[in-house]
Amino acid sequence: MYAMGEGVTTEEELRMYEQGIRVPANYVGSMEVPKSSGDQMVVVAVNRVRAQLKATKDRKVATEVIVSTEGVQIIDESTGLPRDSFPLRLVTYACRLPEDKKYVGLVTSTDTMDRPIFTCHVFKSDKAKSIAEAVGHCYSITYGRGARREDPYTMASPIRNAE
Repeated sequence: MYAMGEGVTTEEELRMYEQGIRVPANYVGSMEVPKSSGDQMVVVAVNRVRAQLKATKDRKVATEVIVSTEGVQIIDESTGLPRDSFPLRLVTYACRLPEDKKYVGLVTSTDTMDRPIFTCHVFKSDKAKSIAEAVGHCYSITYGRGARREDPYTMASPIRNAE
């Protein structure tokens, strides 16, 4: 059982985050990034992924992002199958773009301590704020109110809801 997290006020809300918040979003793409967190780094990564998508004329993939206290799962809407999933402990940062709030970047890490690889996954959604907030709430529920995880890659809090 999890404790009430920051912003979670009722048992019903707690159950909602445990079961997962489902948000429709278009998957834009992913790219490796040099570190586990940082607003500016996410902005640069999102803009590069967007430019790459435009240059290749590829299409965004319709997905459903499911954020829970267990982690983040990406479901391909056309097949209903998972595209990817990340335990919450490997989601190191979440940030909406300040200049275009429909975009959110989720930074994840590989599960290796010796040489982790960080990747920024980019999504576009009218509900991008819901994705970033759900990650923040789930993190608070799982790791405690106001918790700052002892991340071996950075001492920063993993969640940033840029307004």
